[in-house]
Amino acid sequence: MFLCCQAAQALAKRGENIDRCFIGESPGGVGQSLYSSHLNAVYGHNHAFIDPNIWYDEQELRKQIEQFAGCFILTAQEAPETSRRMREDLYKKTMSADGMAGRRPYGYVTRMIELIGWKRMEVNRLMLFKGVSEHNFPSILRRSFLWRPHARFVCPQFLEEHYPDAAEDGYFPKDPTLKDFLVSGPAIASSVQLQHAFEHTYSRKACLHMIESYCNLGGDQGLTEDKMRMACGLQPRRRDTALAPGLGPVDDQLTQEEAESLQKQLEAVVRRVMEECLSKNLFAISLEHFKRLSLPANAPNFDRESLVKQLEVHSLAKEVCRSRGKGKRLIVPCVLGSSCLQSVIDLQGEIVPMVYPELWHVSGLREFASRHLAREHNVVTMIALFDARAAALKKRGSGKLSSENKLRYDRDVEKRCKLDASEKLLGTFLASADRDGQPSGHRCIGKQQWRESKMKYQQTIPNLIRGRRYACDAGAQQCSRKLLKFLCPNSTDLDSWPDALG
Repeated sequence: MFLCCQAAQALAKRGENIDRCFIGESPGGVGQSLYSSHLNAVYGHNHAFIDPNIWYDEQELRKQIEQFAGCFILTAQEAPETSRRMREDLYKKTMSADGMAGRRPYGYVTRMIELIGWKRMEVNRLMLFKGVSEHNFPSILRRSFLWRPHARFVCPQFLEEHYPDAAEDGYFPKDPTLKDFLVSGPAIASSVQLQHAFEHTYSRKACLHMIESYCNLGGDQGLTEDKMRMACGLQPRRRDTALAPGLGPVDDQLTQEEAESLQKQLEAVVRRVMEECLSKNLFAISLEHFKRLSLPANAPNFDRESLVKQLEVHSLAKEVCRSRGKGKRLIVPCVLGSSCLQSVIDLQGEIVPMVYPELWHVSGLREFASRHLAREHNVVTMIALFDARAAALKKRGSGKLSSENKLRYDRDVEKRCKLDASEKLLGTFLASADRDGQPSGHRCIGKQQWRESKMKYQQTIPNLIRGRRYACDAGAQQCSRKLLKFLCPNSTDLDSWPDALG
C-alpha cells in the first residue's frame, strides 16, 4: 500500500492524472490524518485539503474548484454526515480529470477546470452511492482504490504493563508529539529522499502497473470491489462463477434474473406504501412523505425520485399532481393482483353526476348584506387595517423577515384575502339574484325568497376514485360558515357536523 502511494506521487509529479481515488477506511486513531499532514508539509502549495461536500452539491464544487485547481495532490477528510444524494457524476469527473465549470465566489467569469493529479480520501465509514446497478458499477469501481490500515495506537503505559509484544499484533504506543516530528524539516527531507530513490527505481509503467494490480490482480484481496459494491448497495460478487471485477455486461439490458429480482424489490416497496396508506386512512401519500418513509431492507438502491420513476415504469404506482393542499405531488399505489380490475368491478357502471342543485335563501342574504348600514364601511376599514399592518412589517427592516414577523405578516395577508374574497362572493350572489332575465339553470320559488341553482363541479385529480369535487362557479362550497348560515340556512355543514353532535 505504501508503494502504491509512492507510485501515485511519482505520477502526479509528472503531471499525470491518477484515475482512482485512494480511500482509506478506518475507525479513527490509526494515523491517516498524520500522513495527510506529512504530505501537506512535504508538498506545500501543491497539496490542498478539499471539502467532500463538493460531490454532493454542484454549486459548492463550482465555488471551490478555483482554489485548489493548481494542486496535484488533493485530500478529503471524512465523508459528510448527510442524507443528501451523492452526485456520482461529480465524483467521476473529479477522478477522471474531466472539465468542470468553476468560478470564484461572487465572480462572473466561468471556465472549465480539470483536476489533474492524485486524489485521496479519509473516512470512518464509506459514503453511499445511489442509483448504481450492475451495469454502471464498473464506472465506479475503476475510479476507486480502497485500503484499510490495520495498525492501532493505544496508551503506551498499558502496553508496557500488559502487552509487551503488542507490535507483533499491530498495536503501537501512541505519541502526541508524532505530528510535530512529521511536519518538521528532518522528516520532510527524509521523505523527499525516499521518494527520490523510489522514482529512480520504478518507471512510469511500473507505477501504473503497481496501482492497477493492487485493485485488479488480487493485491487488495478483493477489498476494493467488496467495499465499493457494499457502498453501492449491491450483493458481493462470487469470484468462483462471476466475471472479473469491472467486466460487466456490455449492453444495457437486464438479464431475466436481474429483472425478476428488481420486480420483487419494487413490489416490496409498493406494499410498504400500501401499509402506510391503510394505517393513515389515505388513498395516496405525498412525495415528501415517501422520502421520509422507512423502506424494506431489500428495497432497490435508488434515490427516492428515481424509485418513484421505477414504480411508474413497472406499473406499480402512479404519480399525480394536485392544485390545492399541501404536497402537490402524490404517489398512488396500484393494487397488485393476478387478474384485471374489470373482472372484479364493473367499470362501465353509472356515470357519477357532476351537476348538483343548490337552494339559495336570497332574502336572508339581502338582509345580511343591508341590515347594518355600516357593514361595508367596516369591511373596508378592516381591509385597510390589514394592509397597513402588513406594510409596516415590510418596512420594519431590510432584507428577510424574522420567523415571528413572517408568521404575523402571513396571518394578516391571509385574513385580508379571506375578507376580500368573502365580500366579492357576496356581491356575486346578490348580482345573480337581482338579474332581470333568468339564466338557464335558475328559477324562483315563491316571492323571490328562494332561488334554485344548478352548480357544475369537477375533480381536481382526474381518473381517480375519490369523492371530493369542487364547484366551477360561485356556490355554497366557497362560502364561509357565517355566510353559509344566511345563504343556505336549512343545510348542514358536514365539516362542523361532528362538533355539533359532540
